Amino acid sequence: MLLFITGCSQNIKERVADYVPKWGPLVLDNNPPDDCPFKQSDDIAGIVFTGKSSTLASCDTWYPFWAPDGNLYSSWTDGIIDTCKWTDGITGKFHGTGIAKISGNDPLNLKISSLGTYPDPPDQYPGAHFIYKGIWYYSTYNIGSAFFRGFRYSSDMGLTWTACPYSTEKGLFNESTKDTTGIRIGVPRVVDFGQDFRHSPDVKVYFTAHGALKPDKLTRMARWWKPDENLNWLNGDQLFLFRIQPSPENINDPKKYEFYCGNDENNNPVWSNNLKNIKPIINWNDRCGLTSVTYHPVLKKYIFCISYSIGYSGASEYDTYILESDKLTGPYKLVTYWKRFGTQAYMVNIPSKFISPDGKTAYLWYSANYTNNFLETHYPSNPPGSRYALCVQEIIIADKQTFEDYRKKASFEIDDPLLSPDNYALQAVMKTSSFSPELWYKIKDAREDAANDGIVNGFPDQTYTEWASDREKEGAWIQLKWAVPRKITKIWLFDRPNLNDQILEARITTSDGFEFKVGELPNDAKQAKEICFPEHTVEWIKLEVLKTSPSTKNIGLSEIAVFK
Repeated sequence: MLLFITGCSQNIKERVADYVPKWGPLVLDNNPPDDCPFKQSDDIAGIVFTGKSSTLASCDTWYPFWAPDGNLYSSWTDGIIDTCKWTDGITGKFHGTGIAKISGNDPLNLKISSLGTYPDPPDQYPGAHFIYKGIWYYSTYNIGSAFFRGFRYSSDMGLTWTACPYSTEKGLFNESTKDTTGIRIGVPRVVDFGQDFRHSPDVKVYFTAHGALKPDKLTRMARWWKPDENLNWLNGDQLFLFRIQPSPENINDPKKYEFYCGNDENNNPVWSNNLKNIKPIINWNDRCGLTSVTYHPVLKKYIFCISYSIGYSGASEYDTYILESDKLTGPYKLVTYWKRFGTQAYMVNIPSKFISPDGKTAYLWYSANYTNNFLETHYPSNPPGSRYALCVQEIIIADKQTFEDYRKKASFEIDDPLLSPDNYALQAVMKTSSFSPELWYKIKDAREDAANDGIVNGFPDQTYTEWASDREKEGAWIQLKWAVPRKITKIWLFDRPNLNDQILEARITTSDGFEFKVGELPNDAKQAKEICFPEHTVEWIKLEVLKTSPSTKNIGLSEIAVFK
């Protein structure tokens, strides 16, 4: 006998369930290399991860600016915000650099809205950007040589732009991709002085940039498939500091910039309008990479977050270290050095907006493991919550006593219901109507059984951890089968993480004749559609897709879990 029960029956309870693996507090080892030039900090003993984290839009290059209206505004690229807002700076396909508005006061539950993209040429990536007296300034750099091109600017918050006057071959400071004397200003970032530069020491905007003055023995490869120049977006040998009084007239005039040239006999900083006089604030071969600086108003310190590739390829693992200083120009002391953070974390920063009033709690932003997507490097999340997206981690900036207290109770254990023995899906054999080994690139490790591996992920991040059908929509199906019957009472369904492919309705049937319909799945896989029902003993269950979103191209699931 076939028993048909709709999702609204009192015997079937359907809801959206939060999926939050529990972990932390976590203290990562402080393990600096032998040639580390920094003394250990006496004021900040270390960083503690509380275990509270979230991942937001699946793209990278998140450097927020805290504007007068209370919102954050950021660059972004290589990913998706809202629907179909796609940019790709490497292939040039759908290319552009993006801008976004980030609203909300809960750091783990922010709303990100795309404000559009700009058709920058291929190989151009977002550099320093900021809003000053109502004008948004936005720069780009070359991913291969990392040289700084210059700024475009907008007086209507990104609706229209005055284009950058410099080419992709020769930039604002007359440095170029073929400069044999070294590049000083690579991948510039704005120092975060708080809302609308609240804590700036003057009316000027400060930037950091990494450079490389002398050639290395091996060519650094930013793009993993071909050699680049001596400097790339990830790796350099020196870190430099410069500043400007911004205006539309000044922003692309190299003579208006001032470069830090060291200190005088009274230990006061010296500035020059001549780039040739610039001196590094940090000199550490190969280990000066992507840098952000945030002023901490409670500690009255500058916090530096620096990440770089530990090899000569952008596809390798990355290290991250954090420095502190009473002055922007140093001296600097080491807070912590994390090997293989992310495992491949980059563009690490601490937004000033979310530093707590007592100064103890903050939030670390970064993206991670981007080569898991199309190079299938299979880098693990370290710490949990690290993936190709905007990753947000709550941290504690700890003094000695606080750090020691947390280190005693720190744990690497993760309480994840999907990895529990109670999740029978892990023990099942999976079959599908079809699966796609290709999306917009070839997926070498595509698997038919990827939706019962205990991992909620997928395109545009780890494509080998989800089921993506081969251009199917309605009618696609997935089945779990066990060697021995299982008693089940609950199912979790996670849609594919991308916002284009979404299940709006499905039918679930079981081997004992139980059948019911399921409504719309949460579109971003951050939550599960949970279905609870009276106990059934089954040998298999099958989900058939009945309705999909209009934008769907390859329907599927990120994960399915079945509980007793």
